[in-house]
Amino acid sequence: RNGCAWPRKRLAMKRITALGCVISTLALSLPAAAAEEAPTTVSISFSGDVLAHNSLYWAAETASGYDFTKMFAPLKPTLSADINVCHLETPLTTNPPESYPVFSTPVELATALKMVGFDGCSIASNHSLDQGTTGVVSTLNTMRAAGLHTAGARKASGGTSIGWYTSTNGLRFAQIAFSYGFNGRRLPADKWWMVNLIKEKDIMAAAARAKSQGADVVVATLHWGTEYSTRSNSMQRQLAAALTASPNIDAVVGHHAHVLQEAVMMNGKPVVYGMGNLWSGQGPWKDQQYGQQGVVVTLTFAVENGVTRYVSGSYVPTLTIPGTWQVMDARKVTNSRQWGQACQAISNAAMQLKVLTGPKTCPKH
Repeated sequence: RNGCAWPRKRLAMKRITALGCVISTLALSLPAAAAEEAPTTVSISFSGDVLAHNSLYWAAETASGYDFTKMFAPLKPTLSADINVCHLETPLTTNPPESYPVFSTPVELATALKMVGFDGCSIASNHSLDQGTTGVVSTLNTMRAAGLHTAGARKASGGTSIGWYTSTNGLRFAQIAFSYGFNGRRLPADKWWMVNLIKEKDIMAAAARAKSQGADVVVATLHWGTEYSTRSNSMQRQLAAALTASPNIDAVVGHHAHVLQEAVMMNGKPVVYGMGNLWSGQGPWKDQQYGQQGVVVTLTFAVENGVTRYVSGSYVPTLTIPGTWQVMDARKVTNSRQWGQACQAISNAAMQLKVLTGPKTCPKH
């Protein structure tokens, strides 16, 4: 009876009590009030640097151009988030390909990134201007033609450098991307806006703009830190503290070090300082002990009554295999000569990403 019985001696109050009983019973049988909106979630994956050295594009060369798809194919099952974004460090152009220190990467790479499951990439890096402003425009055009979004650069001063994504359940994710510099190169005075430079006030402004334009989740992806250092530096830590204190920024993830750096919680938000290399020609064979290791980090956010909160984070360690230059989940490496490197990738990720969930031990072969 839902507590609605009444004693006989109170029959005079029956009608009033009955009315209250009906209301109470209806309230118990109805779902949660419409005003109490159920939380909606979105998962977003981020990954390490995509850095096309000559060994990679030589291996991808065909009679009619370049085919990178086989190199990325093993990664496809790993990109299972609602939205998957990468960090493209080098410009995509139709010029003859070039490697370190001044990169020019075949445009066919965009096709492979789309094929494997990426929805877009940040493109603000220290190599953004390796082919000048024409290289920036070429990269933007190539990515768009492949169906990929971009963040960190724009073709026109009135355009946007924000990467916009909408999940299947309607949540809007905005990626804002910035780089510490361009290896000594400068943007022309009349195109100072073309690629984003790291300035705290500019990052804050971009985040506020994204939120005002309807972003449910805003993540700042930053090309920063000390190359080959497995720990964040003071600049990274100070900037991360300021950014995560902003109500407009929901997480911070980083690139550039080419090795995995630590992840922490700061102001209740995740900060992943560096995710290593997703795909590159660096590695032990180039005196870079950890250069072939990276991670795919997935962050999940819930939006309820217009308020965004971080829910959880996880990681998958990745490894690039020399020769085939395939990148994959390190736990799925089948080449026995790479088992040691794969185990190291798993162990390093477990040590550095303690605030995220992921594999802690190496598989038995």
